[in-house]
Amino acid sequence: MRALSLVTLGCLAILSGLAGCAAHKASLKQSVQVPGKRPAVRSLIVSPWAGELGALVGEELRARGFEVLDPGLRRQADAQLLLEVHPGPDDKPQSVTARLLAVPGQELIVELTWTNAAAGLPGSAADAAVRKDQAAAAKEIAAALAARLR
Repeated sequence: MRALSLVTLGCLAILSGLAGCAAHKASLKQSVQVPGKRPAVRSLIVSPWAGELGALVGEELRARGFEVLDPGLRRQADAQLLLEVHPGPDDKPQSVTARLLAVPGQELIVELTWTNAAAGLPGSAADAAVRKDQAAAAKEIAAALAARLR
């Protein structure tokens, strides 16, 4: 029984064939912000190429008090949000780089990289249990962007 406890504490790594059992949470890499005077961002457009995740981030930013405009109203926006999404082995994003650019001029206001959680081998049950879907990723990305813009 004692031996089983040790195996259980080791996340059953030997029995399940997992290379590692330590899970890491979804994380945000250090963001880059333009030094000096930063333009106030009250309104923005989300790039039409940002897909479903872009629409979800836009909804989350709207819920945090930003005016999210139709991409056709680009000239009326303070900034444009670009998302570079790297898909995972499932329907969940592996990593997302978000860049907020000033309108006009396209100067970088803020950039951050979000990385999904992982555990065990990619595609394993342990990995699937900790990975965040697009809605959860959008909440975290929008919260990080809003925090850097306030």
